Amino acid sequence: MARRSAKALVHLATRGLASRDILADSSIHNAMIVHAAFGGSTNLLLHIPAIAHAAGLRRPTVEDWIAVNRRVPRLVDALPNGPVGHPTVRVFLAGGVPEVMLHLRRLSLLDESCLTVTGEPLGTILDWWETSERRRRLRAVLAERDGINPDDVILSPDQARARGLTSTVTFPRGNLAPEGAVIKSTAIDPSVVDADGVYRKTGPARVFTSEKAAVAAIKSHGPDRIQPGDVLVLMCRGPMGAGMEEIYQITAALKFLSFGKHVAVLTDARFSGVSTGACIGHVGPERWPAAHRQVT
Repeated sequence: MARRSAKALVHLATRGLASRDILADSSIHNAMIVHAAFGGSTNLLLHIPAIAHAAGLRRPTVEDWIAVNRRVPRLVDALPNGPVGHPTVRVFLAGGVPEVMLHLRRLSLLDESCLTVTGEPLGTILDWWETSERRRRLRAVLAERDGINPDDVILSPDQARARGLTSTVTFPRGNLAPEGAVIKSTAIDPSVVDADGVYRKTGPARVFTSEKAAVAAIKSHGPDRIQPGDVLVLMCRGPMGAGMEEIYQITAALKFLSFGKHVAVLTDARFSGVSTGACIGHVGPERWPAAHRQVT
């Protein structure tokens, strides 16, 4: 793979193609659509705008993310989302990104004119993939070795709907997050979701300004311990306050509590894609210390 990647770079250089020739507003939008179809990690919500900014392109807004995730069906049944939760190697063997794109193409959701790193437009690459020997062989390996039907890993829109696959990422807004927030909906235990499919939570707020203090409260056996029904608020950990640190230690610790699913996390930081529980992150505007506000 490393050798093929090096050859691909040489091929691009030979053709005089640079990243700026491949990256465009339409390709950024395609990436958002594929992310929604996969039910991808919330981490990509940081990477895609950063790439767009570095390329001098329009950065997606929260309205753009909301529109895409409402329009695009999730088609991939993989960890950590489920419902079955196939490992990612099975997604690769089932056809991976180009296979998902075939379904998205049939839904007319992709801009197929975008130039790819092959030097050819996306539509041409998808034409090749659909009839390629590589596609046929990979899918056959999955069936032969694991006994798995590739179409049970990467599903058609009708199959996905019938099996109850829902959008992975939701962008709630409200008085605490007027600029938006992010919640990985599929990480919420179904047993705490109401019959109408809405997660509702009322409880006392336990406020922390450091991940260390929050983890200590989760692990404590004293009166300061996090209790079932609490709402754990971690603030001042956003981009300006702390560089938007990863708070996986908090969500991982809650996962191993018997009552962890009954604790909600609300933060202006970010969390891992494998987090469990009601984790609402990327809260905007972030809360940051008064001392930081004075820095110019």
